[in-house]
Amino acid sequence: MLNRVSYVVLAGALSVAGCHRNGGRRPNRPPAPATPVAAGGTVDVEVSERGFRPSRISAPHGSQFTIVFHRLDDHNCGERVVFPSMRVTRDIPVNQATSVQVRSPPQGEINFTCGMNMYQGFIVAL
Repeated sequence: MLNRVSYVVLAGALSVAGCHRNGGRRPNRPPAPATPVAAGGTVDVEVSERGFRPSRISAPHGSQFTIVFHRLDDHNCGERVVFPSMRVTRDIPVNQATSVQVRSPPQGEINFTCGMNMYQGFIVAL
């Protein structure tokens, strides 16, 4: 019979098993190519056990656009998206579109993550 500590350890292990650091990308691999979006445009991002797809989005610097997240199933840690630098967090229900209006940075990139910080995505300024 499992005691309370065993259940906590097992639950933590199962939670981490469903997530992959860097959106499933190994650290030694080059970053995925960025999917372009125009100012005022919309880009769809799939959330699955593979992370965010696409995981990199490029937009003209300082432009506003919309990211629509689509979570395919509940077998992953993508129930939430977090934009730390913007202080924005949104829940992503399974099989429901979740829209987030964002502004690309003036230069460089900003990141977004799942609630457990295991899946990583980036918005890259052009």
